[in-house]
Amino acid sequence: MSAERQLGTAMEENKENERPAAGGKSAVLGDTLGLEILQIIKESQQQHGMRHGDFQRYRGYCSRRLRRLRKTLGFKMGNRHKFTGKKVTVDMLSDNRYLLLILMDAERAWSYAMQLKMEANTEPRKRFHLTSRLRKAVKHGEKLERLCESDRVDAKTKLEAQAYSAYLNGMLQFEQQQWQAAMKAFNKCNWFSRVCRKKRFLIACYEQYLLQNHGGDAECGLGSAEDDEAKERLFESVLSECRDAIQSVREELKAEQRQRDAVMDGEMGKVSTLQYLHSYLSYIKLSTAIQRNESMASALQKALLRQPQTEEDGKRTARPQDLIRLYDIILQNLAELTQLPGLEDDQSFQKEIVLKTLVYKAYRCFFIAQSYVLVKKWSEALVLYDRVLKYAKEVQAQTGNKKSNIKVFLHGPCALQ
Repeated sequence: MSAERQLGTAMEENKENERPAAGGKSAVLGDTLGLEILQIIKESQQQHGMRHGDFQRYRGYCSRRLRRLRKTLGFKMGNRHKFTGKKVTVDMLSDNRYLLLILMDAERAWSYAMQLKMEANTEPRKRFHLTSRLRKAVKHGEKLERLCESDRVDAKTKLEAQAYSAYLNGMLQFEQQQWQAAMKAFNKCNWFSRVCRKKRFLIACYEQYLLQNHGGDAECGLGSAEDDEAKERLFESVLSECRDAIQSVREELKAEQRQRDAVMDGEMGKVSTLQYLHSYLSYIKLSTAIQRNESMASALQKALLRQPQTEEDGKRTARPQDLIRLYDIILQNLAELTQLPGLEDDQSFQKEIVLKTLVYKAYRCFFIAQSYVLVKKWSEALVLYDRVLKYAKEVQAQTGNKKSNIKVFLHGPCALQ
């Protein structure tokens, strides 16, 4: 029975070394090459020991898979008598298994580091070896990221390679107690991918640790921006990156659509992996735009509460009308979120958007009423105040009438009280 099991395992691993598919299509479409990096990692780890935290077993699997890949590709590192180093170059990227070679090298080094981390609890000196292995994993991850920058590699693979490299770098910085650099790397990884939920859970744990234990050092990005101008620059930087990424994915979607048109339409109606990626990037862009407008609205609300409605030194003070346009944009962004492909049937997500829409409709309505008050149109203002109360009651009804639940959806000073 043991021999049969070993034979079955060997056959499975040989199948794995066949050219992996990219996004449910062939690995090469014209000049485009792809690799499901995060999906391959997730499946490999789940099937070879990581479900039980057996890093040694997973490392052995990575070593065997590397050996079989090199044999299949004819990419041998010398012979039994002499080692001859070889490097994967951009010119070799006609087969995505060369990318898989680098990925397995990184996974092997990472799993060895995690094995040493467990052993270092009783043997502290192994921490030196652990750091060395993590550096090796980061080196392979960065090499994979560089190779994926080639025009031959599709946009989705590029994003996943960047996410993977950022994750490994974050792990190294964390072990070296470089808290700020670690937080920055994990944030970068989260921006690029939500595909591998297990890694996202681990990142969340590390980020929570950093925030609780090293909050002063770990603050970076938007959280460390003191003034409104700095925050605006950071928001614009993130939005610019999102726009560039979305444009790349749109180009890939056009190629995918042409490929679909050339074959049977049996897949019509299904949301492809590339469309999910486009939806995710669009979600990030819209959420960031909403967050930016919330920040601007909060600053304007504070200005309205503390400043008299007069002009001082020729500088125009905040007015209720200034907020109305911001809330119009937020409501438009929320409407676009509900229409993203792949999220139409997510009832929890749709309910959250409905609640937020009610909240911002109430805010918008309130400040329109305030603008009528300034010009002494009392009847119009009274009608709008009644509508504000109606929206507030709807939100309370849908959140179970709990103040703690309502606060989740409110930002800035509560103008509705």
